[in-house]
Amino acid sequence: MPAPPFGRPSAQPLAQPVDRTSPRTAHGAAAPGAGRRARWRDDVPRRAATWLLAAAGLVLLGAAIGLWARHGAAVFFDLMAAGFAYCI
Repeated sequence: MPAPPFGRPSAQPLAQPVDRTSPRTAHGAAAPGAGRRARWRDDVPRRAATWLLAAAGLVLLGAAIGLWARHGAAVFFDLMAAGFAYCI
């Protein structure tokens, strides 16, 4: 007898397809028939984290440009090299 496909114990189709529009759908936060607004509310933490990371990246970029403008390229690259060495 051949092996079952994809490691499933049987070749029977899954009972119900999973709605993958939101990661919280599987946990019951939004019903499959819920409107667009419910899914929008489910993604608030993910969107907030995205904006927070983007803002932090802009702050770091601004700090790097400020270091370069104030101290010149040599000091800037020395500080960057020291930071990379510290991380490693």
